[in-house]
Amino acid sequence: MVDAGATLAIHPGALGDVLLAIPALRALRDERRGQPLVIAAQPRLGRLLTALGEVDGSVDFESLGLGALFMAEPAPPPAPTLGRAGRVICWFGSRDPRFRANLCALAPASVVAPPAADDVPVWQHLRRAVGASLDGDTEPIRVSSPIQAMGREALRRAGWDGVTPLVLVHPGAGSATKRWPPEGFAAVTRDVGRFRRCAVVVHEGPADAVAA
Repeated sequence: MVDAGATLAIHPGALGDVLLAIPALRALRDERRGQPLVIAAQPRLGRLLTALGEVDGSVDFESLGLGALFMAEPAPPPAPTLGRAGRVICWFGSRDPRFRANLCALAPASVVAPPAADDVPVWQHLRRAVGASLDGDTEPIRVSSPIQAMGREALRRAGWDGVTPLVLVHPGAGSATKRWPPEGFAAVTRDVGRFRRCAVVVHEGPADAVAA
C-alpha cells in the first residue's frame, strides 16, 4: 500500500543493485521529510530494506503492472498505487520513450532515471538521478540487533561454532560478465586462511549455483 503523498521508488534489480540505491533513497527521504518512502522491488528485497529502516514500506514490483506501459494503448496499472504517490522515482524502463510517456501520464510527478553512466560510480549516478549531490550520504547500513541475532542463528545452523572469525564470500552475480572467476575467490580465501584461522561462508544467491 502506498499512502497519499508518499514517495514511491521503483527498482526491480537484484540485491547488489538495490543496496547501491540506498544513498539515493536516503536523499529522497531527506528531501520529503514527513512523507513515507516506499520501494517497489522484489518482495524479499523490499522486506529487507524495510527491516533495515532505509524505507518505510514496500510493494511487490510485479504488482504495479508496469509491463502495460510499454504498449501503445496500455491497460492502466493499479491506479491506487501509482496515482496516490506524491513523487515517483523509477529506475526501470528508461530506454523506452513510450514507457516514459505512459508513466508520466499516469503519475505526473514521475522521474524515470537514465541508464547508469560511466563518469561516476553507480551509487552516485543513482543520487544524481534524484537531484541529490554526488558526495552525500556514505554512512554504513545499520543492522539492528534482532536481525544480527537472526543471522548468527542461521550461521550456527549451517555449522558455525559461533566463535571462529568469518570470511563471507559471494562469488556470483546476476550476469556472468560481472563475475570474478571462482578460482580467484578460492585463492583469496586460501591466502586469508594462512594468516588467521577462520570459517569461510560461501553465499549462494538465486543465480549463483555454478559459481558457488
